[in-house]
Amino acid sequence: MIAFDIDNGMTIEQAKTILDSYTYIIYTTSSHKTEKSNGEDRFRILIPTKNSIFVSVEQHKELYENIAQFLGITIFDKSCTNAGRMWYTQDGKRNDKKTK
Repeated sequence: MIAFDIDNGMTIEQAKTILDSYTYIIYTTSSHKTEKSNGEDRFRILIPTKNSIFVSVEQHKELYENIAQFLGITIFDKSCTNAGRMWYTQDGKRNDKKTK
């Protein structure tokens, strides 16, 4: 699965249009449409992959950016390209993001 963190510059409706021909899940983050986000959409996009993808830490950033470019997702939190990044759910529980 590949995940994109969208903090500003794209609405959920725009993401749905871009991803119309793909399988995906969109869910809002805890700061969605809050004062912190200046009322903008903040959400994550999860896209399942048919196969597992195994890359080195060095290859992760390039793979991530290539997938984003292919899909047409030009605005996302660039720190997601860091293979060691951790994700937190809305209830504050930590989920380790693993690179495949």
